Amino acid sequence: MSGVAYLEGFWQDPSSSQRLSYRFWKPSTIRALLVILHGFNEHSGRYPPLAQVLAEQGIAVAVPDLQGHGRSEGRRGDMARLADCVTQLSVMTTDVFLPKSGLTRYALFGHSLGGLLAILWTMRAPSALRRVILTSPFLAAAFPVAAWKTAAVRLAARCWPSWPFALDLDVDALCHDPGVIEAYHTDPLVHNVITARTYWSIRHAQADALAGAAACRRPILMLCGGADRIASVPVARHWFDRLTCEKSSTVFLEAFHELHHEPVRDEVVCCIRDWTLTDA
Repeated sequence: MSGVAYLEGFWQDPSSSQRLSYRFWKPSTIRALLVILHGFNEHSGRYPPLAQVLAEQGIAVAVPDLQGHGRSEGRRGDMARLADCVTQLSVMTTDVFLPKSGLTRYALFGHSLGGLLAILWTMRAPSALRRVILTSPFLAAAFPVAAWKTAAVRLAARCWPSWPFALDLDVDALCHDPGVIEAYHTDPLVHNVITARTYWSIRHAQADALAGAAACRRPILMLCGGADRIASVPVARHWFDRLTCEKSSTVFLEAFHELHHEPVRDEVVCCIRDWTLTDA
């Protein structure tokens, strides 16, 4: 890690007293700051290879663990209102990541559910936010959800909002790399639950994002896998087509959900790097 300092820490939300964990890569010479929002069920510890490559090219990288994920506090799979999560992460960026980088502006990168959070964040148009990158944004599921399950979760959200149920994610659909899949299966910080209220919070956030595309005023890069069986590419394309801001999109035809773990990873990293450093 020559020329790159690696830091780990915790930040306490002043409004809720909840502690969030984070990892931070700090190059000796910083050209830009990139905040990465990970997907559901996973955590910041699955991003060091990507963060290290970007940091070696002068990009300071901050990866917080979302509430209820990784080493952050909170019931596993329970994020309550996604809008509150965005507020929490925005304050964390202002209090921790910008001071550590010595910069006044940042770029935002969201993967999967993190991509949905990044869209909600972008709709608020904070002045310090420069550019946005989305990979496989979870604007809708690419797999069918049984009607009975949706009805049961709707009822539980009213009567027992913290009820946890198995997400039953198709882990083999994450990427083509068997080593990554095996590591995911054995990772003690990866979980397979979601609470009823979080499920409906995601559904409401998806509707808000689809309806609010015109509110996104920052330059947006969207990267998708054409063979993604987790996040719907057609719905993401529909949202992207409604954007009026500066935008660019690429679909990697044979790729699955986690583009940064796919054979196209080098091209994906170059796209992320170039978009982050533009106008930095």
